Amino acid sequence: MRWITAWLVAALLWCTPAAHAQQANGFVFNAATSLGATSVTSNVALPGSGQRVLLQNTGPNTAFMVFGTSGVVATTSGMPIFPNGCIFMTVTSWTNIAAITSAGTAIILISQGEGTPPISCGAVGALPGTAGFPSGATPITASATGTGVAASTATLALAAGKTTYICGFTWTGTNATAANTATAVTVTGPISGTLNYGFPTLVAGAAVPNTPAINVVFSPCIPASAPATAIVVNGPALGAGSTLATISASGYQL
Repeated sequence: MRWITAWLVAALLWCTPAAHAQQANGFVFNAATSLGATSVTSNVALPGSGQRVLLQNTGPNTAFMVFGTSGVVATTSGMPIFPNGCIFMTVTSWTNIAAITSAGTAIILISQGEGTPPISCGAVGALPGTAGFPSGATPITASATGTGVAASTATLALAAGKTTYICGFTWTGTNATAANTATAVTVTGPISGTLNYGFPTLVAGAAVPNTPAINVVFSPCIPASAPATAIVVNGPALGAGSTLATISASGYQL
């Protein structure tokens, strides 16, 4: 009988989880907290121990996150988590996390531990929404057509309290009577500054297309430098004799 009692005690100890951790499908949970994000940066200490942190945005707005020490400050150029989205991170020496929104509020749930959480988190910007866009996003496009003699632009519009993203653009045009040696298409307004795409105009002749046309896809899509900021694709002036230039851009507001 004594050996049976000892066996039962051992079995109970084996089956009882440790008081400081719980495990689910390979993730050893240690502690959790939450962070309320507004348009003013705020931060909170990571809740426990472990190098794996799960961030879940319960919404209703996109939050921008950054890890650091106790004085860490978030900006809207930080890592975005869309409403109802999540990101799974590995942390090392970081002790705190900060959050901010471009407008409105968001609640971030923070779970810390080791291993892999029992949920699936997609890449940043890959959460489903309208026609494959992030949840809550408004798809937008812009296009312009001209003779190519003057510069042309396609503007992805701004929206108050939202950030404009560019996902891609295309530009093509015909040469002028006298070929230029080189020119460039620029994208103004994105985070970190203007993007430049140079190309040669190889030959003279108004009916000859520039080779090749410029087709650019951004994956993930690139945000504007700040909320309520337009992103503009600028086509160059090709000169007298050019007969056609077209420019199109696509993206979304969130």
